[in-house]
Amino acid sequence: MKGKTDFSQDELCELLSSAEATQLGGSEEGEPSMNVETKKPICTWTAANSLILGFRDDGVVADLKTGPGITKTQIRIGNTPGVQSDDKTSGGFCQVGFDLNDHSNLIAGVSVLTGGQGKYDRCKVAKEMAAIVLSKVK
Repeated sequence: MKGKTDFSQDELCELLSSAEATQLGGSEEGEPSMNVETKKPICTWTAANSLILGFRDDGVVADLKTGPGITKTQIRIGNTPGVQSDDKTSGGFCQVGFDLNDHSNLIAGVSVLTGGQGKYDRCKVAKEMAAIVLSKVK
């Protein structure tokens, strides 16, 4: 899928193998769906962690949500610039995203669930997930 800049929910689920998803604390199989808020495709792997991979074609990662309780940081995923957004409100959710072009991006989001508490760092897992996906699309 190298060079691809548009993804369906099923294609998003193909971007993590069963082994990769379970290593990150997710389920073996991804569940394709649509983001309720953005109406954009996502895929979710849920076990000790909730892993969410989302595609957006209406902006860049610099536009990731910010506000009270949310820390947004410019990062690098390998040689690719990206953004990390750590939301410490409502249980914690960390997103790491990178742009595919000037209007679309992929975002890896992680929440550590009860089974993963004390075992996983949500932002470390989100960055690892983003790096795996990035290696397959760029």
